[in-house]
Amino acid sequence: MIPATASTPVYIVSLLRYKEYADYGNAAGSGPCSGREIYFQRYVRAFKELTAGEPVTVFFLGRVQAGLLAPEGEQWDDIVVMQYPDLSSFRRITESAEYLAMARPHRDAALDDYRMMVVGRVE
Repeated sequence: MIPATASTPVYIVSLLRYKEYADYGNAAGSGPCSGREIYFQRYVRAFKELTAGEPVTVFFLGRVQAGLLAPEGEQWDDIVVMQYPDLSSFRRITESAEYLAMARPHRDAALDDYRMMVVGRVE
């Protein structure tokens, strides 16, 4: 594991599986939208607002075409790789009150399942 104090760039690899329809727990005014729509229209927009001026970049975004050497039935829709200056920056952003209020509700409404891995460069 990469130490929390490491000051080297890290990549957060996210495997995403969207809900067929986003679920805000029947909140008033939330019409039927796909999880993918909510993720890109609301979560990504909120995340960009929160990280404006931060050295955080999308390193890679792609749709999964097929699983190779994956357990039977395991399915992912997209893979996102974000680059952060260090692990503490990732934690500061994703544990902030602003993220929890502005972005996370959209992520939770949009995603059926996800996995996140911290990856550092091998020197």
